[in-house]
Amino acid sequence: MAVDKLVDSTQLDADLTSVANAIRTKGGTSEQLEFPDDFVDAIGDIQTGDGYSQNDIAMATDTYKRGRLNGDWDVTGPYIPEWALSHTNISKIKVTFPANAGISGYLTGDRAFSRSSFKEIYIKVLKPSGNYLSNSYIFQGCGSLQKVCIDGAITALHANAFNGCSALTDIYVSWSEGAVANAPWSATNATIHYDTAFDSDMNPII
Repeated sequence: MAVDKLVDSTQLDADLTSVANAIRTKGGTSEQLEFPDDFVDAIGDIQTGDGYSQNDIAMATDTYKRGRLNGDWDVTGPYIPEWALSHTNISKIKVTFPANAGISGYLTGDRAFSRSSFKEIYIKVLKPSGNYLSNSYIFQGCGSLQKVCIDGAITALHANAFNGCSALTDIYVSWSEGAVANAPWSATNATIHYDTAFDSDMNPII
């Protein structure tokens, strides 16, 4: 979490004291507050964007909450639900699907990443076969999206997966041309780089 301005330490101390006093009053005590050893680490793990942690993205149930998610994200999970990462202000996201990923073969629900401010999306799939990213418009309307990297065995990608992604110029995929039907998946302005190898950070090796 970046700190981008100077901190008024006197005001900060006063504010923290006020918070501590409120907690003591609520608890009916005047004792010094004690916190678990990992309390500071837990605060440091909170993702910027009004206090949402990276594990909360699938739980964002409305557009207002998702719209406050921002920054760069690294996510690991067996399934991304319908609309879960839509309408966000996240600029770059890396998603890893483990070997046990998917529900009935699907790694995501419909429009899971749609209409967000992504500029770059990186997806790594560790499950060896039977993987469907979505049966619909998974990336639809991501007008700022410029680069997509998909590393892993994908069985199918919908013909309209990138509908409305007008800024998309490069799609890097690990499979060979013709292996996944419906290319270019509505990415009419993009170059598809087949048989791409990726490094450990999901970056294409060019």
